[in-house]
Amino acid sequence: MLRSLDSKSSAFKISENCKSSESVHSDQKWSSLHSYIWNDENRTQETIATPTRPIRKFSSTRTCWSNKTEFLLASVGFSVGLSNVWHFPRLCFNNGGGTFLLIYIFLMFLFGVPLLFLEMGIGQRMGLGSTGAWKNISPWIAGLGYSNFMVCCIVGSYYSALVAWCVYYLFHSFHFPLPWTLCPILKNSSDPDPECMRTSPSKYFWYRHVLKASDKIKIGGLPDDHLTLCLFGTWFIVGLSLMNGLKSTSKVLYVSVLLPYILLFGFLVRNVQLEGASFGIMILLDAKMSVLYSLDMWHQTVKQILFSLGSGFGSYVAISSYMPRSNNCISDAFAVVIFNLIFSVVATVVIFALMGHMATENIKECYQSIIDGFSKPSIVAILVCFLLLNVGLSTLIGIMQGIVTPIQDTLPGPWKQTKWLTVSICMTMFLGSLTFMTPSGSYLVNLLDEHWLPLPLFGIITLEIVAITWLYGSRRFLADMITIMNRPTWPIYRWLWSYVILLLLLIQILKILSQMPMLNITYLAWNSSTSKEVIRKYPPWAKQLCTSMIIFTFLPLPVYFLYHSFQVPPPGARQPPTPRSRADRSPPDSSRGGGG
Repeated sequence: MLRSLDSKSSAFKISENCKSSESVHSDQKWSSLHSYIWNDENRTQETIATPTRPIRKFSSTRTCWSNKTEFLLASVGFSVGLSNVWHFPRLCFNNGGGTFLLIYIFLMFLFGVPLLFLEMGIGQRMGLGSTGAWKNISPWIAGLGYSNFMVCCIVGSYYSALVAWCVYYLFHSFHFPLPWTLCPILKNSSDPDPECMRTSPSKYFWYRHVLKASDKIKIGGLPDDHLTLCLFGTWFIVGLSLMNGLKSTSKVLYVSVLLPYILLFGFLVRNVQLEGASFGIMILLDAKMSVLYSLDMWHQTVKQILFSLGSGFGSYVAISSYMPRSNNCISDAFAVVIFNLIFSVVATVVIFALMGHMATENIKECYQSIIDGFSKPSIVAILVCFLLLNVGLSTLIGIMQGIVTPIQDTLPGPWKQTKWLTVSICMTMFLGSLTFMTPSGSYLVNLLDEHWLPLPLFGIITLEIVAITWLYGSRRFLADMITIMNRPTWPIYRWLWSYVILLLLLIQILKILSQMPMLNITYLAWNSSTSKEVIRKYPPWAKQLCTSMIIFTFLPLPVYFLYHSFQVPPPGARQPPTPRSRADRSPPDSSRGGGG
């Protein structure tokens, strides 16, 4: 049990807003920080004294979220992404329905809440983005923040392609009839396209009109004009949202985060009233106990939790750095997890109810045909695409916070102007995202999302936990959080960080590493000659690209470690005297008289 500390006994004075945050001179030292932490071995209270070290000078001009609602909107908006709508229902369908749902909810609280508390606490405690925060925790692990930054850059590039696809669908949703419900007519003829007649109109529209997909992945190819315009519109909206800092971002988040929940609950009320909806919900709730023995199911569950919450990106560190240090980030972590779960579960019920209504005739195409089962499909199509667009934009804005904030913390004063910095970053990200607008772009997105991202994400989160629990000290970190929040917390977080979560992550990493040499990575491609989806193997260069990007993501860790090791003198080495300026030299004491 942890007792509340007297804030006056610590050098951490709690500020109620970011602008009035205290400035502490760098030559001051921490006072001995005594926290009474329950010792599980002998059931006695153990006093922990934090070692003295210089205190970083906190900025008194750092802006802050206007209220806690804006901070929660930013955190929830980042955590709730497109995978909550499409990937999570598919996992429920393929992994035992109700059994998977219960395991997912249990692991979300066991796994998700401590991770969010860790990253939010770091950002709130340090008041910096990922690069600056980890550098202040320990210069030896400063490369961890740069790995966070690189993950945000790469994921932001291909995630914007997903949002651009939503923009493309939204634009075509205003057409009647919907272009993905009918096969197009050939030019100078009254016959429909034979390629479309050999498959469903929705698949044909997806591969031939949206993606203009090639038959197999290849290097090169020009970006599609229409998708490029949609991509530019995506980054234009993101740039406008971030241009004026937190003031403009918060206004956009009120729409992009709250509106999807309103629309989703509207779809829930509509779908559960459809004929046959109860049959689909029964399929969802049907528990299959055999999946408990599937290691792949546990791997997919942990992977979905990390992908859904967004831990390891550094975005929570950046978003929380704009909060007062006395904020209760534990309750914020619970709130984000609960809102994330609500969105995932409601979206799953909506889709399974529609699957029951469609009588499972084309059950595997229900995700493509979600808007075909209503009397006014154009209106529903607009609402569905608008929901997906807002969900994608709010997540992309959160990813950009993990990019913009560390750069602002690094640059000197004149270069921190939000407008020009945001414009330059968004333009750079737009140019980097054009690769995914080519005919092979969707195959590259699948390569990065399925085969590159898991290992860097698991590895970065594991290193974050090791850095806090074993290098900085989990008890010391909890003592810091108790002091700045001025409220007690549960000691169970220390055990979850140090043992439970760390063990689960190491198992996931070992599983990925053991499968990498022998795994033949594949992708779902479009065969235009047969109008069917086919499974193809990625060429050798794709696997080499994926491996090199994994190494590139972790490269800042050893590089910065070696850089700092050369900067630190060896033990016992004499430090050269620091030269004093003329102004620092004391004048001769006249009371002693002159020499002579």
